[in-house]
Amino acid sequence: MKKIIAAAFTILSIASCSSDESSLEETPVAKTTKVEVSFGNSFLQPNSTTRKNVERGLIPVAIDQITVVATNTTTPAFPISTTVFDLVANGTAGADKKFFIEDIASGINSFTATAFTNGQKIVSETINDDVTAKNIFNANKSATPYAKYTATTSADIIFTKPKAISFNMGTSNGKLNAYVYTGPTITATNRKVTVKAQTFNADNTPINTNPQTYDITGAKSFVGSWSNELAVVGNYLVLDITVYAADNTTPEMTTTQRITVKASTTINTTIAITVDGITTSENEAMFNFPDWIVEGE
Repeated sequence: MKKIIAAAFTILSIASCSSDESSLEETPVAKTTKVEVSFGNSFLQPNSTTRKNVERGLIPVAIDQITVVATNTTTPAFPISTTVFDLVANGTAGADKKFFIEDIASGINSFTATAFTNGQKIVSETINDDVTAKNIFNANKSATPYAKYTATTSADIIFTKPKAISFNMGTSNGKLNAYVYTGPTITATNRKVTVKAQTFNADNTPINTNPQTYDITGAKSFVGSWSNELAVVGNYLVLDITVYAADNTTPEMTTTQRITVKASTTINTTIAITVDGITTSENEAMFNFPDWIVEGE
């Protein structure tokens, strides 16, 4: 099942309303322009920082703020321009309807756009009765993921000549949600079941160097969620699951589930443990400035 939560591209339009200071007339880069920024379906300090409220238009509510930094590479000594756009509801009194960046110098400029979702960073693992664990899992699935979106482009800004600049916003962040429960046949026999969760970098070095093993014997279930700056493409979660024999000492059935972070994607993994074996259901959901997707039920 795939749900598209958001999609994105970003456009900067260069408008030619500028100042022409006589003391700097000899150097073309001294002329400055106002940059109009328009964000379609998108997410999009220096010496001068501007902050302003702007109607969000079609920008998703998961984004509260967009920062655009412009650096003139023709004349590096020219002040860097940083503009912070605080997004407000359409129709908000006093808010700008268009996005403008002031004092962009003529010449080659590098533009960097950065936006964060308003999702909270989370690294959680817990065991609860099955009803509570399932409710937590569902809440984790619906929560906005943490993600940092960035894009960098450059343009030759010519005094009095408007220009459109496009940002293809991207992120390496993803989100993993996991829910492990025992079926009634295992629960009824009170067979011991354990789950060990551990996160790893893409190079297989552990992120969590002190993993915990959880006992979900009986009607208990494991639920976990991972969504922070380390949940990036290629990093992964390993769930080691062991079902013991009636003596609760001898391993009878084991499995290792490896779930890898995908960029702009939430992966929801459900693992059911029964007397017939261990089954895994996985759905994807993508979040984007490119799209964000959800995998799993």
